[in-house]
Amino acid sequence: MSNEEAEGTQAENENSSEAKPETGIVPTATGATPAASGAPESRRDAVREKALLVSAQQKRSRLIWRSVIGVVVLALIVGIGFVVTNVVAGETGKPLSEPKNLVNGGFVVDVELVSAPTSAGNGTITTPTPTPEPTAEATDETTGDAVPEPTPTAEPLNVSIYMDYHDADAAAFQVANAKQLAQWVRDGAITLTYYPIATVTGQSNGTKYSVRAMAATGCVATYSPDHVFAFHHELLATQPPLETEGYTDAELADLAIAVGADKPKQIRACIEDETFTAWAKKQTDSVAGKKVGESKVKLDGSFLVMVDDEKYVGSPENAAEFAQAVLKASSDAFYGTPSPTPSPSDGATETPAPESTEVPAPTEEPTPAPGT
Repeated sequence: MSNEEAEGTQAENENSSEAKPETGIVPTATGATPAASGAPESRRDAVREKALLVSAQQKRSRLIWRSVIGVVVLALIVGIGFVVTNVVAGETGKPLSEPKNLVNGGFVVDVELVSAPTSAGNGTITTPTPTPEPTAEATDETTGDAVPEPTPTAEPLNVSIYMDYHDADAAAFQVANAKQLAQWVRDGAITLTYYPIATVTGQSNGTKYSVRAMAATGCVATYSPDHVFAFHHELLATQPPLETEGYTDAELADLAIAVGADKPKQIRACIEDETFTAWAKKQTDSVAGKKVGESKVKLDGSFLVMVDDEKYVGSPENAAEFAQAVLKASSDAFYGTPSPTPSPSDGATETPAPESTEVPAPTEEPTPAPGT
């Protein structure tokens, strides 16, 4: 080797030895350098970070959409629930409410109610002059015999009447018995309670007259309780035939005002808005097919009369027959037994009969009585 070649080789070795500390490059098995391998790792980190950001954004988007969908679904559920609630409550969009001045869904007829004058004309209950002692009511209309009345110490009978305002028997009973019922209330012989029901609603050509009439009674009971008996009587005395539309809401309001009800504007609004139709349905459902009071009798129809927990089974339009049933119940309650007078002679048991038969004699002619 020549001197020039040796010097060139030495120079190359020096240059390579000087370059190593500056670059720090160390040969590897693959021939890659740390600088060269770090670049791909940084790119992968960047890609990974970007992917995480994209994934987070997608998650947020999905959460937002789910929230929006949830709100929409909830709004739909609330809206549907509101509509269903209103339909169930009254099919008229009215809130469920109950009338005032009712007792277990019925209205008690007291002396003030039966004495309230009416101006409706047809079917009006006139107010007779009060008398301290019963006269015509103490006489059986079929036989003319006098019937003993309970003494003032006897408890009054409980007469409860369940009726649909579109039931023909209910109308016949009311027209036939209204005056004697009113007189018995004045005399303190009975407590009288009417329980309106709506069981023939489907027999009014789609107008649901039974429900509307019952609801109208609730309106009168709420705003003019002193006239509820008069209105009740007029509904039955002027009852539209079954299988007809019945009175309109406006006509029901007119009838309530015609009997002299107070607060006519409130009553008209209450009736025409059908405020108590939901109550009428609910009340009917609560008693229909169930036992009445403490008796074993079930309300399985649209008309029922109970006298001291006993069902009246006579003719609804025969006032004398009903009077006999009431007076018999009164006698049974007064004497404590439904059996006839015992056979052993006891002056106390036989005395009332002659006295009772003499009750109408002073009001008739006294001379024919001894001759008979």
